[in-house]
Amino acid sequence: MRDLNVTSLPNNRNVNSLVALAIAAALISGSSLADRCAFAQHTQAPPNSGPGMRPGPGMGMPGMNPGMPGMNPGMGPGGAPIRIPGQADPNGPKGPVQELKIDPVSFPPGFALPPVKSPLMDEGKPFISADELKKISKEISKYSNVLRNATTTDADKALLRMGLKYRIGMMCLRENRPQLASLHDQVTKDLVNTASTPSLTVPQVKSFRQLVLQELAAVIDPLLTTQDYYVRLHLVLILGELNLTEESTKLNLKLEAYAPSLESLVKVINDPEQPDAVKVCAVNGITRIMKLGNPAFPLRMNVGLALASELSKTGTHPWYQMRLAGAMSVVDVNVDQAGKPFVANALVGVLKDGGRPYLVRAEAAKSLGRVPLPSAIKTGDVTQAVGSFALQLAKAAQQAPPQKDGAQWKSEFIRVYLAFQQLDANDLMADKKSKAGLLNSAQGAAKPFYDLILPMVVSILHGQRLTVQQIQALEAAVGPQPAVGPQPAGGAGEKLPTEKKTEPMTVGGP
Repeated sequence: MRDLNVTSLPNNRNVNSLVALAIAAALISGSSLADRCAFAQHTQAPPNSGPGMRPGPGMGMPGMNPGMPGMNPGMGPGGAPIRIPGQADPNGPKGPVQELKIDPVSFPPGFALPPVKSPLMDEGKPFISADELKKISKEISKYSNVLRNATTTDADKALLRMGLKYRIGMMCLRENRPQLASLHDQVTKDLVNTASTPSLTVPQVKSFRQLVLQELAAVIDPLLTTQDYYVRLHLVLILGELNLTEESTKLNLKLEAYAPSLESLVKVINDPEQPDAVKVCAVNGITRIMKLGNPAFPLRMNVGLALASELSKTGTHPWYQMRLAGAMSVVDVNVDQAGKPFVANALVGVLKDGGRPYLVRAEAAKSLGRVPLPSAIKTGDVTQAVGSFALQLAKAAQQAPPQKDGAQWKSEFIRVYLAFQQLDANDLMADKKSKAGLLNSAQGAAKPFYDLILPMVVSILHGQRLTVQQIQALEAAVGPQPAVGPQPAGGAGEKLPTEKKTEPMTVGGP
């Protein structure tokens, strides 16, 4: 994470790059429990290398800590303070801007854990007995040698299957629950060391790793519906972390995520019996693999359809909805089998849905700046929808009590900004080639709204109230708006005041 220590902001005409720096801190996924797969998108380090990365017992509800970035004061990943660049608005108080510190682990404001049925927490079907595992343990060193040397005789393949079942079987033992994190780490260590003998060629490395990952996925897949909640979380996380190749300078290899894992992860999110927390981990894994892997078109299509189907369900947890909306940004598919632009349509539908939390809708806006917009979609309609949402968000922020914590508003406005702009040079469209942001994909239609929204983003990032003039200018550009009711409670969106005024209100101090 970059230390964003910029002390002055010249004026609103030159803020694009500086705002981008400020918002990078609030959007890069941190090392929270269920977000570890998202974090892996931004690092080449082994996915298990960061602190606080493990769901486990004794933590209330493991895996249910969303750690939505940009929600609460704290430290950024790596412990570095994150500072908003710029100086106060001329209409606001003078002096330096206070730090915005990001805590990637804490719950967002008002977040409440939903109940989970105790049977799922505590019960799972036996996989391999403790006695059998004890017998297999005597052969585990042979299994490690096979992994390292990439040998493929029939006997070696039998040892490989035995070793993989042993590693996963140890995780499934009820008495090993306190060691789930370390057992998970051991699986990761095995995979990092797979085909690590220096004499192996690139084709040999790829071929053998493919074999190992196929066998591992075959072991894990049926356990995703038979094991308890804790084990499921870890198994889903493992599937999302699998790499066909690790980065290697010596072999001239780049990290490539293992695309076939997508099939199991899609089954998880399609399963109505899976808890939302497990589904969130699956979606994070899907996002990572779509960004760092090379799935074939049919698999990308299946992923896109599954994400869109889940996103259409309004009764799911807002945290899950937000992750689904974010995952849509990496679906490189224009249209479905019927020729309909289902990805863009799904995101626009969420953006226009006044019954969804602002944070979910804001994430949908951000994703719209990263997905293909085929000819069947009018770019003007997309930018109009983003502008309309920004207006609703601005009115809600203006009406909020001055003393209300502004972290939520910052997180939402940042995402609106990113609907138009790249986060950095590595922030690309779903095709992994083009620059992200509606200013790059639909500039003519996007720029008028962007020019009006940018000053609002700057004001919110500096902890200032929006002005009547700012809102009226955007309102004139957007045109008549439908009435919007209160946002759902639960920490994923701000609730409008009981008095739902739609006209601009007189602004007080910050």
